[in-house]
Amino acid sequence: MNRALRSRFLGLACALTLARGLLACGSGASAPASELQSPVAAPEPTTTTSELLSDSDARHFTERMARARRSTSSELRLAAYLALTRLHDPDEALLLRDGLRDSSPTARAQAAFGLGALRDDAPEEAERWLLLALSAEDVSSVRATITESLGQIASRVSDPGLRVQLDADAPEERVSACRALADLGRRGVAPSGATVEKLLLTLEGDPGPDLALSCTDALGRLPSTAAAGMSDRVNARLIAGAQSSSAEVRRAAFRALGRRAAGSIALLRRGADDHDWQVSIAALGALGRRRQASARAVCGELLREVAETDWESAAGPRVNRVRALVSACAPWAREEPVYRPALDAYRAVGGVQRPAAGELRGRVHCALAGLVDRGRGWPNESPRCGLGWVTEEARSRQAAAVIAAVPGADAERGAYLQRMSRGATTRVREAVVRAAGRVHAASATRLLLAGLGDSDRGVVDASLEVLLTRAQAWARGQQEGLPRIEVAALLPAMRRALVTLERTADLEGLGLYIDALGSLPLSELDPSLERLARHWNVAVRAKARALLRSLGQALPDGAPAPIPDPQQVPISTAGDLPRVRVRTNRGEFVLELRADAAPETASRFLELVDAGFYAGLTFHRVVPGFVVQGGDPRGDGYGGPEFTQRCEDNALRYERGSVGMALAGRDTGGSQFFVTYGEEPSLDGRYTIFAQVVEGMEVVDALQVDDRMLELRRE
Repeated sequence: MNRALRSRFLGLACALTLARGLLACGSGASAPASELQSPVAAPEPTTTTSELLSDSDARHFTERMARARRSTSSELRLAAYLALTRLHDPDEALLLRDGLRDSSPTARAQAAFGLGALRDDAPEEAERWLLLALSAEDVSSVRATITESLGQIASRVSDPGLRVQLDADAPEERVSACRALADLGRRGVAPSGATVEKLLLTLEGDPGPDLALSCTDALGRLPSTAAAGMSDRVNARLIAGAQSSSAEVRRAAFRALGRRAAGSIALLRRGADDHDWQVSIAALGALGRRRQASARAVCGELLREVAETDWESAAGPRVNRVRALVSACAPWAREEPVYRPALDAYRAVGGVQRPAAGELRGRVHCALAGLVDRGRGWPNESPRCGLGWVTEEARSRQAAAVIAAVPGADAERGAYLQRMSRGATTRVREAVVRAAGRVHAASATRLLLAGLGDSDRGVVDASLEVLLTRAQAWARGQQEGLPRIEVAALLPAMRRALVTLERTADLEGLGLYIDALGSLPLSELDPSLERLARHWNVAVRAKARALLRSLGQALPDGAPAPIPDPQQVPISTAGDLPRVRVRTNRGEFVLELRADAAPETASRFLELVDAGFYAGLTFHRVVPGFVVQGGDPRGDGYGGPEFTQRCEDNALRYERGSVGMALAGRDTGGSQFFVTYGEEPSLDGRYTIFAQVVEGMEVVDALQVDDRMLELRRE
């Protein structure tokens, strides 16, 4: 940062802190000793880096974490702040605060990262600590980390400081400022008009691909309350971004235009034909949010093109584009300009029968069948679509989704779902329960109660999700036509659900159970909360304790239950990055494991690979243009191995081909992993990145729902 701007920022920091009565700023930038103090060197403790990380994996604060911060070894101090970050305990935030003045830049960066990682759990004072650290910091990379951490926890108090960072000399600091403003936008914090003005100026000229991408994302995340009177200028800048030479910038711009319902229909039409399939999907997503007749007409045009495609020579991304198109056109499914082209395309694609028809043609046929069924108001085509390539289970799940989407005829829809549930597989029962949540009939309510009492954890979880949605609708006064469930019937069903959740150690379900409990008049179940308030998992425990407080009940005494499977964390060097080859029915791709950044996650992944755990498992979730996810032995997203993987917060970014650990709440990882198709800054710091696709990304692009992993092996 140049001297003039640096001086300006110091003045802003002083003004901010004085205005809040936090401390008095003199001529310098340092805080009183009681604020940001450097840990004092102490005699070298008999502690190793591995021991510190193992303590954090067990989610247990130890005195050696505190001692290691005062070690003369910068490596040990860094490990201490990394351990405190992964502990994720706001009660230890003061120790992270002290790290902001460590003599080692890497330790200071880690302490700042740890404060940002606390996000909503960060103490109110953390924003002040980071602002003071930013004003005192001379190392550009550390300033960038501090800036991004501010985006994760800050209020509008940080707005002037972030605006100054947009003018920093170092490109990485300007990128971090845009990323911070995007995070503020996701949290609903609106920047000032002056900061929006600076964002717009930053994007003028040729800012470079990284800055263009991060600042375009920031503009697209602006809350509706931001920058009154500047909406046209913001939209114009996003429209320019949609025509960038960078596919990543175009993708981000079309996503932003979709959120803002901006950009001409002609522009979205051109974007739908973009040569980059991810940009095309982003443009289709934006088109689906518009309600003009011209948007409906474009849907019809694009559906006619589907009918003319040579599906025997098409690739997986083309199928993903059709799925995105069907989703975009679904709101107009019952209108003739969309229904007729959809029906024509369905018939044209289905004109070739197996064995002449390929598997991708079968997938497209079913996608179009769902759109046609929504247009007709009943699942007539879904149960028999696919040209012999799509399983009966998948077709039944799609039929249930159609039942959930079409309006009216509640009694008939409820009866259809009842028939479908008889003898159904678990995945179909899950789909039936989700559909039942949208049907206002007594038969659908009975299906929901039966789902709560199901012996399968996935069906129970799906039922709790529906119950929670209903409870929230009742609380908002949106219960018209939605039958209430009598406590006399709900209470025993919830008790049966809890038995299943605890028997299967279902952390996701326990969180849903607590959320539902807090939204319903079920005080008889309160005793279960005391047990859950001492649960070993931090997310389950926090929810139970928050609910007890809201009920005015005392929190249970004693320490939480111990982590059931703590691991001695292996320590790897940056050069020790093992590779795993993934062989699928679409081809092969190679993962390079980031054992340096996520040693425990990488180690346990390798254990599963060596044991042959993944052979035959599916990619059960494919979100076009976002992620592909697999590794669940159940195949529905609710399963995992015998252990539960803790989060390993690290500063890696989600880029094209990044591999993250799937979660259902903090510290709930296992065997499920996902691969991002492109940059996804909204995932950074929330899901552990533990690998990168280094070969065969085109195979990942081609993957479809329920494609199989044939073999995973070390290279």
